[in-house]
Amino acid sequence: MSGIVGSRFNIRGSGVVGKLGTDGQIFTSAGAGKSAIFEAAASAGKILQVQHVKIESNTTVTATSVTTTGVSDIITPSADSSKILVIMDVILGNYESSGAGTNAKAALYRDIGGAGFSAIYRDEGNYHAGYDGTFASGKEISSSFPSQMIFVDEPNTTSACTYTYYMCPQGSTVGDSANTGPSSQDSSVTLMEIDGS
Repeated sequence: MSGIVGSRFNIRGSGVVGKLGTDGQIFTSAGAGKSAIFEAAASAGKILQVQHVKIESNTTVTATSVTTTGVSDIITPSADSSKILVIMDVILGNYESSGAGTNAKAALYRDIGGAGFSAIYRDEGNYHAGYDGTFASGKEISSSFPSQMIFVDEPNTTSACTYTYYMCPQGSTVGDSANTGPSSQDSSVTLMEIDGS
């Protein structure tokens, strides 16, 4: 007799191989020469929760060092072993008032439980977007570029984690600025908690 009979797996002429498992278990090998068994499925890598926000306003920054923007979202991990996949999608805009080129720089900052923000990815010295060079004197220049930050963080906490896009104009002088969402373009933040157990 072969196939599934009643509540047991059977193989022709060999009798019972093993009982059916419980909800959530998987049918897997117990090793070479051994009967297959049911075991709990591995949980690492599963998506435990997703937070997502669409930002329809923009932030303009004139400071000479990276500054917080409204592109931000919060997630509270369910376990301190969890990882957080951070996806930020921003149109990074630049404005230069004098024709000497237009650049902006950006970084990903994180706060845990209100303890204060610190850079965790692309600190202000190594991420730039814009045009370099000297253009016609006194002419205004503006530009915009898609800016995506994708980073897997390991905050090791179950406290609320806030992830925020920081930015500023590169080499700012009076009248220069950088902005998120020029011409009212949307930005978004997606935060995914990944089981790290």
